[in-house]
Amino acid sequence: MKQNLATPTETIIENADQTGLLKVLGCTFTPEADDAGHVVFRITGDVDGCLAKLYQNHPVGAMDVLQAIKSARQAIFAFRKGKGQRYENFNR
Repeated sequence: MKQNLATPTETIIENADQTGLLKVLGCTFTPEADDAGHVVFRITGDVDGCLAKLYQNHPVGAMDVLQAIKSARQAIFAFRKGKGQRYENFNR
């Protein structure tokens, strides 16, 4: 089976800190609710490539990481306040 490289891969994670780090390394995220009603993040992009950058000690700015983590955490509250609506504007 061949993988279509034209469409980005998606991964679901629960941790806002990991989401922020992946955002800085090149992925985008969208908050959504899982079956239990918890807020999770749909990560779009090359997660394996981003993790490879991390393990290769790719330089990232400390303030960039902190702002991305803050954005992911704010997305949780904005998602809950929006009563389950999808928000796409957290990847600025």
